[in-house]
Amino acid sequence: MENSKYVTAGWVSIAAAGLFPLAIVFMGLESEALARDLFDISLGFGPSDFLFLLFAGLSIYALWALKSLMFERYSFREIGTIIWVSIFWHLVYYGGSFLIELFLSLARLGDNTGAVLMLTGLWVSGIVVFGIIDIIMGIIILRQARRFHRSVRLFGWLSLALGITEASLVLAVLALVLVPVTYVVLALVFLSRPDTVEYV
Repeated sequence: MENSKYVTAGWVSIAAAGLFPLAIVFMGLESEALARDLFDISLGFGPSDFLFLLFAGLSIYALWALKSLMFERYSFREIGTIIWVSIFWHLVYYGGSFLIELFLSLARLGDNTGAVLMLTGLWVSGIVVFGIIDIIMGIIILRQARRFHRSVRLFGWLSLALGITEASLVLAVLALVLVPVTYVVLALVFLSRPDTVEYV
């Protein structure tokens, strides 16, 4: 039963890894089309918004499964709080962005400078918050790295690197590559067999 649960989480993580760059591509296409006046949609509201919302849902499931795995396989409860914080921020960031942009589009306020600045501020500050969360998660894992399988240790290092790129903003473009890579490694965490857990 446990193995089946984590196999599902592994495939969910792989799906999230593929969905994130797809959403980025759609966002770029929408921005380019909006610039050419091909979309009469406020703030470029389009398919990417739904893709990011789906990505958030997959991420939340993967995070919840990670918390469960760390509890069950390693009796490691120290990571629980930061995972709940991450789940909460996924809901606020992606859900809030979706609802605000949908409202602004329906209300035809997409050209309002204040509205655009408000949404841009949420996006930028949200990335920094994600960075702080990922840094803390990486530190918590790496602080007791010897307890974990090498896939978990690698996930810890990637979380730390991802958090640094997000929190710095200057290096945030690197997060576009690190996010899917991190989710692929998270899939490996779930798909590694319990009997291959190493304590070295």
